[in-house]
Amino acid sequence: MRYQALLFVPFFFWLSNAVELTDLFFDRGAGPGSCRPPQDEIVKSWLRDTVTLVDSTLAALGGAINNDKALKRNLNAWFGIKVKATDMDPVEADRLDTVTRSVQSVKDFLEMRNPSLKEPQIDGSGGKPWLFCNSDWQHETELMFDGDLGLPIYAADGVTQGNLRTWPIPDNANPADPFIDILLKMRQGSAPDWAHYAYWSPDIRDYVIEKASARYPGNPPSWCNGQDMTPEEQRFGLTSVSQLRDTITICPDAFDEAKSEPFETIDLTFASAAARSVRMDLEKTAPRSLTLFHELIHLTSGVENTPDVGTKPTECLKNRLRKLDMSRNPDSIVFFAWSYYLENNGPEPKFSWHSGKSAARLAQ
Repeated sequence: MRYQALLFVPFFFWLSNAVELTDLFFDRGAGPGSCRPPQDEIVKSWLRDTVTLVDSTLAALGGAINNDKALKRNLNAWFGIKVKATDMDPVEADRLDTVTRSVQSVKDFLEMRNPSLKEPQIDGSGGKPWLFCNSDWQHETELMFDGDLGLPIYAADGVTQGNLRTWPIPDNANPADPFIDILLKMRQGSAPDWAHYAYWSPDIRDYVIEKASARYPGNPPSWCNGQDMTPEEQRFGLTSVSQLRDTITICPDAFDEAKSEPFETIDLTFASAAARSVRMDLEKTAPRSLTLFHELIHLTSGVENTPDVGTKPTECLKNRLRKLDMSRNPDSIVFFAWSYYLENNGPEPKFSWHSGKSAARLAQ
């Protein structure tokens, strides 16, 4: 009964494929972090792939699961879910429901049926989340800005811009006030070993406060600068729902064939030799468009509800074998959807991919 709503997936198929980035995200134009050519067209192609995988997955989960052996194999491999017609394990049934709801939430967003959109504000974004293609839309600072208009806040002399680390805090200040909370955090520690660092966005007109252990790397500091960390860390995307505007940031590494997945889109994967090769790693067939799908799971189900407890197919599958609950892990959901779609729609000869490698296709 809980899958009844999914029976309407085919009806929405046309609408999903017609959706544009500007329907879903606020178009902020040029500026730091903008998705400039060719990134804008690339992300549009990623959106089309996401629609394809979401529709495929929901159609399968809303169908006769017991008759779909490929789906049952993938559900067991990625999440430890063994589908039964009756007397299904309640824990596994709950995991199946979690996976389904996560993909359905992305579907709702793609159909512009997102109940979690924030209220429209003066920036004209209409409550839509913002999409960036680099993290330089935020900059590390100690200076104070007005959250309403984004203008500098000046000290009593009218000349010196206020500093978050030294601005006077009234004796009767309420620590629960968000601005007072920022000032209190920014005073912890002392130079050069401050406990917190602030990142201001003139677009969002809001700060992010990070602990020193999570300070953005590089010079100038930027979240996407994972290559400046020790050891080096590849950073593909970041979703935030804690500011005045929800945001998705796609990092430059996510567009890089040498650092991210090997193919731009599903079509390019299907045209490759990798999709036709036996014993091929699933990761080596993956389209880079999976990054957008991953971040949309964070956005629509909530960052706190979708912790990254495994990345890449091998780690996701190993964690499942360790009996970890992977039903909320975005990469597990994304690669489950990709493995199932590749088995059913990939080029000939078709393979089964649920083990993380291509193998002779099993009974359907």
